[in-house]
Amino acid sequence: MLNGKVVAHIYMTISNKVLEDIKGMTSGHEVWSKLKTMYESTTVVNQGNLMRRLIVAQLEDAKSAEEHISTFNGLLKINFKM
Repeated sequence: MLNGKVVAHIYMTISNKVLEDIKGMTSGHEVWSKLKTMYESTTVVNQGNLMRRLIVAQLEDAKSAEEHISTFNGLLKINFKM
């Protein structure tokens, strides 16, 4: 029962593009493992991409300082996780 709720919650919170990659999976572990392999890659390319995003992050007039700090912190968390 809990496993079905977990899978349903994941299905409701991801984009349609990602949903296509996990369609048909029925266990929470299976879905989570797939998502982990999709987004927790430690390749040099991904590390370089994250570094580039940090370097080119620019202040935009439409965003508040809080939004910029949040974006920056999110990128740092992803980068150091690798």
